[in-house]
Amino acid sequence: MLPSVVEELQRKVPMADAILGEKENAALGLQKRQFQAQRSEYEAKMKSLEETPGGSTYLKFAYSVMQFEADPETELQSLKFIFQSWKKDYRVLLRETKAKVHRLRQDEAEKNRLYGGEKMSEPF
Repeated sequence: MLPSVVEELQRKVPMADAILGEKENAALGLQKRQFQAQRSEYEAKMKSLEETPGGSTYLKFAYSVMQFEADPETELQSLKFIFQSWKKDYRVLLRETKAKVHRLRQDEAEKNRLYGGEKMSEPF
């Protein structure tokens, strides 16, 4: 009776390996698709960043370097880091621009107050 049990188990091992392999492949395939989707999202964001006035040279350089990354997870982390750096730079640029606009409005309001609301003629 013992040899028949061993034979039956030996026949079931390849089937179990095949089922396990299919499950692992399915899980890896899902993970790969998720990484590809995230990568596509970040690539789209990077392209839009390149088109904005705040897109800087180092972003374009870092993006071109990342195209040669072999590991998707490392590439995703790099994209996240670059995007966060761009956001910080853009916030600073936006803050500076808002301050300039605010100063210009204050200067214009001061001119209007001083000259009684009359429009000044252009020097040109």
